[in-house]
Amino acid sequence: MRRKAVYPGTLIIVALALSSLFLLNPRPGTKAQTTTNCCGTNPPTAPREMVFPYYSLADGYNSTLMLVSSSPKPLNFIMAIHGLNGQTEISNSMSIQPGEKLAVGIGSLLTSLGVDVTGTFSQGSVSVYLE
Repeated sequence: MRRKAVYPGTLIIVALALSSLFLLNPRPGTKAQTTTNCCGTNPPTAPREMVFPYYSLADGYNSTLMLVSSSPKPLNFIMAIHGLNGQTEISNSMSIQPGEKLAVGIGSLLTSLGVDVTGTFSQGSVSVYLE
């Protein structure tokens, strides 16, 4: 009786293995994608995101974001400041030079954007987007 139970199970495994081979092979008439660069020698890069999960300006705290560049070129970036209730404020474009250490005060940045730092944006997170 044990032999009958093993045979159907083995047959199912073999059938699944064979069917996966058909799924992995390219279909007739399809061409493989080439790896040539479509956009010249320097294609545009996708934006990168760095997330800083928490800042607090409540109860007299200061929050400063320290950005350090090890890039050989200047980097442009923007910051998205998210309040705890889901609202987001976007900064103007900023840049950091090669080897520069840039301290960004979250409170002063929000104040320059005209945001209430004692209410909605007294606590939250920061995302930095750069290329």
